[in-house]
Amino acid sequence: MLEKYDDGHSDVFFCLAVNLLELDDLKEVMDNIDNLNGDNKLLKDELNSLASKSNIVLMLRK
Repeated sequence: MLEKYDDGHSDVFFCLAVNLLELDDLKEVMDNIDNLNGDNKLLKDELNSLASKSNIVLMLRK
């Protein structure tokens, strides 16, 4: 994710996603995004959608 989709501001978001979501789900999302030649926004939308299904919020609390 960091290699292909990090825009310089998404590294924390991707680290949270990798740590909180199931590996199989992450692989499926990445395969779908790569097949669609997706961009950063599409990947973030897909990860947020996946997280919301599991009642997970991908945001740091300060």
